[in-house]
Amino acid sequence: MTDLALATHTELTFAERILAALRQELPRHPQARDPLAIAAVGDLQVRLAAARALQRASATEDGPVRQIQARLAADSARQLADELQREWLDGTPAPRSPGPAPRALKRLLGEHHLTITD
Repeated sequence: MTDLALATHTELTFAERILAALRQELPRHPQARDPLAIAAVGDLQVRLAAARALQRASATEDGPVRQIQARLAADSARQLADELQREWLDGTPAPRSPGPAPRALKRLLGEHHLTITD
């Protein structure tokens, strides 16, 4: 497993754990019927599904582009999960994954799309 694949897996595992906790705890929360709370949980589900799809694609394709895309999608899911955890669960910050920072990966991905045609 590459550094990017490990970081992607770690971030997705964290976000999925938070989603499961939200599904269990949020119905008991006073804001359970708040449209913003419902939308935030839906947003997390969409981000997780997108990251998982990109993760599967990166496992079957050679080259770093899909791995970078999967890692950035997983980071986006982790960030939202972290916000939701702080707001509705215990307030513990999300762990940072090893590997390149998302900013560096965004630069590499942009560079790829500006200089190489798929």
